[in-house]
Amino acid sequence: MTRFPIFLASIAASTLTITATVDAASSTEFNFRLKDEGGDGANIRADFRRSDRANSQWNSSFRITDFAGLERSQLAGKGQTPVRFALVRDAGRLDCSGTGGSSSAEGQCRFTANQEFLDHLRSSGIAPVSGEDVYAMTAVGVRRDLITEIRRANYPAPSAQNLIALAALGLESGYIQELAASGYRPAQLNTLIQFKALGVDGAYIESLKKVGYGNLALEGLVEFKALGITADYIRRLQDSGIRVVDSGKLVQMKALGVGPADNRPNPRNTR
Repeated sequence: MTRFPIFLASIAASTLTITATVDAASSTEFNFRLKDEGGDGANIRADFRRSDRANSQWNSSFRITDFAGLERSQLAGKGQTPVRFALVRDAGRLDCSGTGGSSSAEGQCRFTANQEFLDHLRSSGIAPVSGEDVYAMTAVGVRRDLITEIRRANYPAPSAQNLIALAALGLESGYIQELAASGYRPAQLNTLIQFKALGVDGAYIESLKKVGYGNLALEGLVEFKALGITADYIRRLQDSGIRVVDSGKLVQMKALGVGPADNRPNPRNTR
């Protein structure tokens, strides 16, 4: 069966870019640039770069309310207006100051890890994390309730990389229970990450059951979703007279671009 680098592909395609090395035990300097892209406040584009490393970068879109102390009017003037704000998250914070005007702002930030959060990681059985991991956790918004959700679902203690991936993918409360109710609770966090990256959910699983694919292995379900095999695709094949019994055969057909026939011959099985 084909293997798919699900997590790497999903992160590479995201709008968030993180490449940084910071010391978890100390503050670290960054330069920032903000760009007001208009709209209802959800379109502040921010870029944070390590002052002493050209390849250290985090850029993403934010709401104006994500930056405590920043007013939109400070970005709107024609002159240079002093700005001071903080981006505060569970894992750490960026305290920034600079000047704003003409729908943008720039200046310097200091990143500081949250020691209480690091202590919480240790008490939760999570191995000591690097400064780079702490910064990435801050960037993607790893929260304590994510750790609680994983523990409640009886998974082993996650790695820092597990937490970063699940937070980046937006794991919400109830997702694991939804999969379990459909009979597909991944035993490993890496598989859960693949499911979430692809958008495998209860509705997708139930739709496959209705067209005769209720006994797929977890790997098969990942391959179906990665290739875009939907209940509608299977149903149209069946309506064309093609009934594929072997899920591996169906994967091969979809990968090769085989679709429903225009005509509708007598039903036949393809094993």
